[in-house]
Amino acid sequence: MTREFCLECGTHILAKSSALPGALIIKVGTLDDPSVYGSPQMAIFLIDKQSFHHVPEGIPTFERVPG
Repeated sequence: MTREFCLECGTHILAKSSALPGALIIKVGTLDDPSVYGSPQMAIFLIDKQSFHHVPEGIPTFERVPG
């Protein structure tokens, strides 16, 4: 796993995993307007999902990183 951080404040913004080549895991809570990146293509770490989290219908879902 490779993590990338904001150069100004150090916030963790995105991650890359060798298990998902070509994919970026974007921390949408760090974005002012997440809609500019389109809609989610998958949801991961649902094992930790809280009741207030909304997962869009029709996308692949995983309790952990798919392997």
